[in-house]
Amino acid sequence: MKTQLTLLLALIFSLSYSQIQIGSDIDGESTDDETGTSVALSSDGTRIVIGAPFNDGNGNNNGHVRVFEESGGTWSQIGSDINGASGSGQVQEGFSVSISANGSRIATGSPFADIGVANSGRVRVFEESSGTWTQVGGDILGASVNERSGFSISLSADGTRVAIGAPLNGDSFSLAGEVRVFQESGGTWTQLGGDINGIVESEQSARAVALSGDGSRLAIGAIGSGAGGGVNENGQVRVFEESGGTWSQVGSSITGEAVNDRFGASVALSQDGSRLIAGAPLNDGTAASAGHARVFEEAGGIWTQVGTDIEAETGGDNFGTAVAISNDGLRIAVGAPFNDGTGNNAGHVRVFQEDAGDWVQAGIDIDGETSEDESGTSISISGDGLRIAIGAPLNDNPGGFNSGHVRVYEDFLILPIELLSFQAQLKNQGIEIIWKTAQEENNHGFELERSDNGTEWQTIHFEQAKGNTSVNNYSFLDTQPKEGLNYYRLKQIDMNGQHVYYDIVLAEFLSPKTARLFYKNPSSRQVQFQLINSKMQDFQLNIFTPTGQVIWQSPRIKTSNSWSKTIELGTGIYFLSWAQGNKVFSDKLIVH
Repeated sequence: MKTQLTLLLALIFSLSYSQIQIGSDIDGESTDDETGTSVALSSDGTRIVIGAPFNDGNGNNNGHVRVFEESGGTWSQIGSDINGASGSGQVQEGFSVSISANGSRIATGSPFADIGVANSGRVRVFEESSGTWTQVGGDILGASVNERSGFSISLSADGTRVAIGAPLNGDSFSLAGEVRVFQESGGTWTQLGGDINGIVESEQSARAVALSGDGSRLAIGAIGSGAGGGVNENGQVRVFEESGGTWSQVGSSITGEAVNDRFGASVALSQDGSRLIAGAPLNDGTAASAGHARVFEEAGGIWTQVGTDIEAETGGDNFGTAVAISNDGLRIAVGAPFNDGTGNNAGHVRVFQEDAGDWVQAGIDIDGETSEDESGTSISISGDGLRIAIGAPLNDNPGGFNSGHVRVYEDFLILPIELLSFQAQLKNQGIEIIWKTAQEENNHGFELERSDNGTEWQTIHFEQAKGNTSVNNYSFLDTQPKEGLNYYRLKQIDMNGQHVYYDIVLAEFLSPKTARLFYKNPSSRQVQFQLINSKMQDFQLNIFTPTGQVIWQSPRIKTSNSWSKTIELGTGIYFLSWAQGNKVFSDKLIVH
């Protein structure tokens, strides 16, 4: 048999992650500032807004907010401090913060502001231009005494919608809580739809709120709500969707597992609002008050849990105090501020990635610096889930006792193997798959898989790892290849069971009189095609876009026994079709 082979040479990385800190600690200014009580990252993770609600720069406990930008591993403040109003009396500016996707707008909540009504709260939105933060529209004030409006806030991706939680509002029932959503147009904030009130007394609805990217979906956590509508602090989360200025609940309420779990103390939504993570910091699943987090996905108005509960390390961790989720909902982070990994109540954060429907930790625990830091009180992750900001409001840094700090980390890939080559070659008995590694660490072995369509795979061989030598050579002879297209891929398995799939090698078996076409797939933008046409059969190659448009066509080759062509294509996906004699073959080409 003759064969067409696509050869791929690459360095391939495992799905084993760790985290490295980006830049230095972002420390609080002064003693008892509690910098890091709240944090929020822009979508690309290069801008961060940080709340320090007990800063005294503009009056006792009036608080302030700072925004930083990272460039070349250094965090630099953008603009001046945004201070709580002087003379307002301990407004705690920065108790909550949020940021738009591009980092140009921020929202800051001061739930203890007494402007007009005692402890009614206030939210302000600012926009940055040329390094200066200017308020957008007027203050958005709470409506009732002691309702704590601004305890929780969330901005839409473009920064024109803001959801504001007032967990102690009593409009429907005493301490039932409420959420209001405002839309900005022309510098004016107007309420969108009616108040979304708590449904039972003391449920404290709006202890946590989260908007989807476009602001059309809203998740609300209520820590005091109980199963069946009682008040026993199971906690619950409700999700609403806005249409035509009306907020309607999506699916049923999601209730905490057990009494006193306080499920909904933290919530976060994926970009499209179809995935939700919520924390229950007092859940006793692992041990007393260990805490856990759960992820749910909505389809057809029904919320279904994704994977199993994400449990804490040990009792008293309060795992789930803070949660975050990537835009696509496949990466999450959970904070446990009372974990004792590096000292009593030092705190830690764990990052997880969905794998085959369950949650697998990505990297190691990100522990607080020292005892009593309460690292993980607040967290935020970038849109791709690879950067994470962590607030430790009780850290004692050069700013002083409990001045607090924030650290930003980025995932990097640990390399259990370095793959030098992965290729296939024709043998009389079939196809031989060959691969070579330069180094291996904690590698259990390889599974070789084959497919005839590139989507459905069958394991055809397992190869035990050879160990931590400088160079390892592996091979396997497939004596039963399929007629036509054959796809091969390697699955590398770590000692801990984590795995990664490598890029695909394609081999096509044709009849003995068929010509052979060679090209790399994936390819760079300069795609090289080579035809070996020893039987001098008719040949013609067509390249299509995914919509079926022909963007290139070769001349019909009839007499030549070889032909080559280099074609420049833009990055993307293309489809190839070539006729050889009375047969037509096709393939998908990826250009990067």
